[in-house]
Amino acid sequence: MRRDWYISIIAGLASFLAIAPLSVIFDQRAWLLSGAAVLVTLVVTIAVLARALHAPRWLQPVVTAATVSAYLTHRFGEDLGLYGLIPTPGVFRYFGSLLSIAGQETREVGVPVPDRVSLQFVTLLGVGVMALLVDFLAVTLRKPALAGLPMLATYSVPVALLQTDVPILLTLLVIFGYLWLLVADHTDRVRGWGRRVSGDGTSVDPWEPSPIAASGRRVAVIGLAAALAIPVYLPGQSTGLIERFGTLGVTGLSGERGGGSGEGTVVNPITMLHGNLVRDRTIEMVRVKSDNPKPGYLRIAVADEISEDGFKPSGPYSSQSLANLPDLSPESNVAHENHEAEIEIKNLDSLYLPLYARPTSVDMGPTRSVWAYDPVTDVAYSPRRSNIRAARYEQSYSQFTFTAAELRRAAALDPTSTVVQVFAQVPENDYVTNLVARTLAGKGTQYDQVLAILDSLSAKNGFQYSLSTEPGTSGVAIVDFLENKRGYCEQYASAMAWMVRAAGYPARVATGFTQGTRSISDPREWSMTNYNLHAWVEVYFVGYGWVPFDPTPSANVPGAVALPWAPDPNQVDDSTSADTGDDAASAAGPEVPAPGDARLRDTDAAPVDSALSATAADPRPRYAVGVLFLLAVALLPASIRLLTRRRRIAATRAEHIDAGRQAHTAWAEFADLLVDYRLSADPSETPRSLAVRVTTEGVHSERTLHGEAAEGAILLAKVEEHARYAKRSHTVDGLSKALIDVRDGLRTGAGWNIKVVAVLMPPSIMRRWRRGVIKSTRSWAEWLGRIQRQWAPRHLLRRD
Repeated sequence: MRRDWYISIIAGLASFLAIAPLSVIFDQRAWLLSGAAVLVTLVVTIAVLARALHAPRWLQPVVTAATVSAYLTHRFGEDLGLYGLIPTPGVFRYFGSLLSIAGQETREVGVPVPDRVSLQFVTLLGVGVMALLVDFLAVTLRKPALAGLPMLATYSVPVALLQTDVPILLTLLVIFGYLWLLVADHTDRVRGWGRRVSGDGTSVDPWEPSPIAASGRRVAVIGLAAALAIPVYLPGQSTGLIERFGTLGVTGLSGERGGGSGEGTVVNPITMLHGNLVRDRTIEMVRVKSDNPKPGYLRIAVADEISEDGFKPSGPYSSQSLANLPDLSPESNVAHENHEAEIEIKNLDSLYLPLYARPTSVDMGPTRSVWAYDPVTDVAYSPRRSNIRAARYEQSYSQFTFTAAELRRAAALDPTSTVVQVFAQVPENDYVTNLVARTLAGKGTQYDQVLAILDSLSAKNGFQYSLSTEPGTSGVAIVDFLENKRGYCEQYASAMAWMVRAAGYPARVATGFTQGTRSISDPREWSMTNYNLHAWVEVYFVGYGWVPFDPTPSANVPGAVALPWAPDPNQVDDSTSADTGDDAASAAGPEVPAPGDARLRDTDAAPVDSALSATAADPRPRYAVGVLFLLAVALLPASIRLLTRRRRIAATRAEHIDAGRQAHTAWAEFADLLVDYRLSADPSETPRSLAVRVTTEGVHSERTLHGEAAEGAILLAKVEEHARYAKRSHTVDGLSKALIDVRDGLRTGAGWNIKVVAVLMPPSIMRRWRRGVIKSTRSWAEWLGRIQRQWAPRHLLRRD
């Protein structure tokens, strides 16, 4: 009894530790930790009571499952259950609706996930199932190793949803819980039998330290060191030690390959309407500490010069010192908050200084590089091409919160104003012009028209987020995207900015980072990785300045920024998104850099063609190479058999080879032919008896050699017999012809399936390979056995 409850408690604690990584994906964690603690405690308590009452094994998981059901009924369906605990058909129908809603919400929201009822239900249901499975496997079935499977399934949830690694501390908690369970079960098993003795035979009390503990720790340390060191040097590990200290090329601002070291990336702030995303691995680029709970976009650059391929920066319009920043506050009275941020560049090579919009002051601290500020684009840049890598600086800024009512009251634009003349230019395109006209029909104010364009790029109009664009036939990238309706953030942002300009309003594309992932240890700290790189739209409103809009579906944008005045039209409930301002992140797949675009790219990513190419790269050559490689692997046995046969036949004709070697070579080929065509060739059988067996009727009546094939077999047997037993071997002509005749005879008497296998997958080759593998395995096993005996505890503790 004591053993069961002891292991049950540890199984419960391991289950609770296993849910620690789940806390990363939720915005609020209190409900998860408290609910999981109560649920795990109930499961462990009921399981211990069931075993104390000697309940059958099959009944124990049923009882704990009923406990989980009762808890979920009390928490989520109390009004529908009997006495608030016993589930009824109405409770299960309600649970089914929660599962359906949760399935829909998982496609619409991202990390950090809001604490919605349906998502809470699914999470606690998973925790309960995991806890009862861990208890059943570890305690009831006494298979603690299998208990790691439900724990691993729970751990895989944040691994799949997060675009960054799960924090190492939370991972270590899961590992500790699992190892604790294994050690507890093993210790319990060992203490239940046998007698512990020391090296000299003296008995040791069960509770005293093990006499071989020191050697065990020694072996454990060596094993852990090997486990940590070996992956570093394995091929294909992109973050290994060899690469980490290597020199890597990086992509420069012009898209050309340049020199560089480390893992930094260089930005090319050009947004294109075509291309494919390049995904490799996660790199932390920027870390921010701010007093703002929702800091918003961290801007890098602005692309305002438009062409048929998209947008690119036009260069600074003016230059001012960062020490003397202008006031960029809107003329209208807009609610705003003043915030401060400490920005640390981790792995980013950029000639632009990442800043939050509308900075009021920037303190570069010990950074010696020179930076200038362009108030027209609200961008800081380096006039001397200084690099921002490894910089640390502080920024104060004003964050404005616009409302729909305020933007609808914005004054009309003056067509002759500089902002319209510069930022409303657009190439002529009848397709886009007609589409914009249809989209804006019935919309009065500038704000309503911009929202109509934003809404036209949503999923309800057929637009779909995709990691690559489809090649079009129009010859114009904007038209191809609007027709194919597939793309990622840069296509969305460029298309919206183009359409807003076509409507006559100033627009530009901003590039930078979403607000990233909040740190667990410090809620003021945010981490931006290459998956947080993003492009969005800024539209100019008179009296309000540049206002951001984001047409990309927020579910596909890690750390997406909620804009109350521009709710995501792809969300089912727009009002919820606008009112709560929940940040969304990608659950379906992260945004990643595109070749030559306004994105930061991993330094070890493969070189790609210029983003100015109007179509995506043709994958057919890669497929062809793969098919050819697989075909070559499949034909490898047949090729080796063919080369072996030709070499042997040539050897039987060579004058410089003595008669004995010719005989043995011909006989080896004869034996392989018999094996290939499913006739046994026992090496212990004499040549004469083998020849008689394959040429005499009645021994193998269906597969007997006749005519020239039988004569060839008898000739080969006589020559081999003479080479084995005579003092001298005599040269005999016709060995190669005899082999050819035997092969033809075997083919004549064999079925089509045997002939196909003999040609494509020769059994003689496969048998030779199999024997080689067995021999190598046996050699390795013997070597490992010697190593094991050398490192055995009794050998290590042997006293001289």
